[in-house]
Amino acid sequence: PAGPPDGGYGWVVCFAAFWTSGVVFGIQNNFAVTYVAILDAFPGADAFRTAWIGSLNWGLQHLCSPLAGVLVDRMGCRKTACVGAVLVFTGLMTSSFASRLEILYVTFGIITGTGMAISNVAAITILGHYFTTRLGLVNGFATTGSCVFTASLPYVINALLRHVGLFNTFRCLSVLGASLMLCALSFKTVPHDVDLHGDSEKKVSLARRATSVLNMRIWKNRAFVVWCAGCACALTTYYVPHVFIVKHASLILPTYKNEVLVTCIGASSWAGRMFWGRIGDFPRVRRVRLHQMAFFVTGLCSTLVPIATHFAALVTLTVVIGFFDGAYISLIGAIVYDMFGRRDAPQAIGSNYGVCAVPLIIGMPLAGFIYDAQLSYQGTYFFAGAPMILGACILFLMP
Repeated sequence: PAGPPDGGYGWVVCFAAFWTSGVVFGIQNNFAVTYVAILDAFPGADAFRTAWIGSLNWGLQHLCSPLAGVLVDRMGCRKTACVGAVLVFTGLMTSSFASRLEILYVTFGIITGTGMAISNVAAITILGHYFTTRLGLVNGFATTGSCVFTASLPYVINALLRHVGLFNTFRCLSVLGASLMLCALSFKTVPHDVDLHGDSEKKVSLARRATSVLNMRIWKNRAFVVWCAGCACALTTYYVPHVFIVKHASLILPTYKNEVLVTCIGASSWAGRMFWGRIGDFPRVRRVRLHQMAFFVTGLCSTLVPIATHFAALVTLTVVIGFFDGAYISLIGAIVYDMFGRRDAPQAIGSNYGVCAVPLIIGMPLAGFIYDAQLSYQGTYFFAGAPMILGACILFLMP
């Protein structure tokens, strides 16, 4: 064929990517719920030490994404996604046997995070093999899997925690990890003669084998470098509202079912991904500006959380955060394809995640440290807003 088919079997692949996104980010985003359970399950655990578990998971999910891009280039999307599925299952299952908090750093943080990175990059990359004109919309739909899982898993996880405890909950989540193997088997790479920009591409797989393992061409693109810098700055604290919102709300509004706030983020993020994905497909819209807007609005909302003393105000802020999260998450793949086309997309996607890894790993424990020092999350949320707003400003430097 001359290009991606824009349909057909691609819709099966799109649903598999939807499920992959749901499992990966649904489990990650609901760390806000498991975070509280971990604090209770391990005597002596504090916010700083416990936050390392989530930060390592998010950080490794980003840090290992360049490796995932290389694996996709060398092995294809299907085999790469299978490796990721095995790691996610292994990490969650071994987490259920953790006898000390530090063990979760390795099992849930490093092993599960690495598997999530590999699965996620393969799922994003495969969509470009099947869609062109509707790539933004399809990316938006596929990434809404995380919204559906984020919105529904708080109730499932809370019920499991109440009835079977933390460690059996990890075992149940490992079943979701195992389901990624079925998704991986559907990721059949389609060879094309033309990339997304219409340039002829001769023997793509052979050309890739002839190049070095690490693709340095992508770093000669100034727009890509600036975009990565802005993302890295913003993601330092990007997930702080997601992780600490339940605990913060339980301290100031203890009579409410505060896991609803995670559901609000997930549900509004679903709407945002469909909306912004469709908006991003309009020819005159520059998708990276939607990223810029998402960082600014999320940072602003984070700084407003400490003054939101009513539950309705917290719900409003989490809905706005989730809606603009949809603009960030749904357009990552489409922005990379805009810059590079299909040939360099896997490593470009992975590299973007990779440069965000260290800020992600550092940011969340710093937020936890601020709470331990003040015994209040107000300073944490003021701190969280600044890097996101700065990251939005950095994107003005893009050519």
